[in-house]
Amino acid sequence: MTFGNFILSLRERLNDMRKYNTSAITLITEDGIRWTSAKLIEIANSSLAQTYRLLTVYSKSPVVEQLAPLIGAIATANVTITSGVGSMPTDAMYVIELIDASNNSYAYIKPEKYLLYKGMGKQPLNEGFFYTTLFTAGGPTVRSIYTLPATSFTATVNYLLCKVNYANTDGAAVLSLSNMDDLLLDIAEREARDREHNWERSKILDARIAIKLGINIGGN
Repeated sequence: MTFGNFILSLRERLNDMRKYNTSAITLITEDGIRWTSAKLIEIANSSLAQTYRLLTVYSKSPVVEQLAPLIGAIATANVTITSGVGSMPTDAMYVIELIDASNNSYAYIKPEKYLLYKGMGKQPLNEGFFYTTLFTAGGPTVRSIYTLPATSFTATVNYLLCKVNYANTDGAAVLSLSNMDDLLLDIAEREARDREHNWERSKILDARIAIKLGINIGGN
């Protein structure tokens, strides 16, 4: 699904497909009677961020595990690692693979294990290559990649793309989440209904979202 189709489908769900002059909306840059273009685009990006969080938090759900290989676009970037620290690509959900110039593959470890290994300075540090991701002092959304050994090199990083900053010029862009159009629309509509204080419809959507993810997030 393209971002443009996402916005227009969301408009259809919200029954806001006409402009003030009653002509039909065909472009994502056009304002409706109830929802402006800018507001719907903001809601769409917010709903994409919510979807990524749900997929991460409920990654062990049998349904999500089956969806995972189908939904994510994989991107590659070269990241400069300086003394064991490099900048996380800003559009990354999480790193899938990290390889150095010598073709060494780094194994992911949880942050707490990284801190333990770093403090040890010995076994198992000298037997392998590891990386983790941590939020830094730059702000709540700033993440960095940390490697052990803490050397300097250019890493090839493969990561799951997490794009949540689509603009009104991105109508033709294909969403980085695929094969889940109905779920994306459910989550986007739920966000819009919350802002309308339409709690009854939000409750119905919560239940639908939970069923589609194989989880319970408060729906009946």
